[in-house]
Amino acid sequence: MIDYPGKGFNMPVESLNCDAITKATRKPPTKEDLARSKQRTREGLEDEWDRIADLIDFHSLRAGYYKDDVAEIDRKISAIMEAIKELEPLAPSRGSIRLRIEEHRERIASLQEWELRVAISERDKHAKLLAVNMKLKAEFPIAELKAYQREQSILAKAGL
Repeated sequence: MIDYPGKGFNMPVESLNCDAITKATRKPPTKEDLARSKQRTREGLEDEWDRIADLIDFHSLRAGYYKDDVAEIDRKISAIMEAIKELEPLAPSRGSIRLRIEEHRERIASLQEWELRVAISERDKHAKLLAVNMKLKAEFPIAELKAYQREQSILAKAGL
């Protein structure tokens, strides 16, 4: 026989308010708890600062790559358009040239539809992520980090 939750208690499990029970039984933090929490936060500042710097480097590099890709694709499209303009006067008399012009137009459509769209999307995505990380860097509690580093160097000198 399978015993289902709440079967023998005449009280469905859904009626229990677990959040209220947790809040009612939770003890308020002591001064020691708060001090430990602050110390753990301070210990993580260096890693967080390094993580933000790494993300800024990564996203600025990626945004630059995709910016260059967009420029290169634009150059390819312009070169193909120039080739089409040069071939158009000859198109009425030669079928092979008309086919070549059509192939060039398909190539332009392909470049615009896939490569250019992806490059622009990725460039914009990395630029937005770069802006977010630059904002995090600007809002970072650098004074707290420097105070922690000074404290750690004093402790290291004292051999503690």
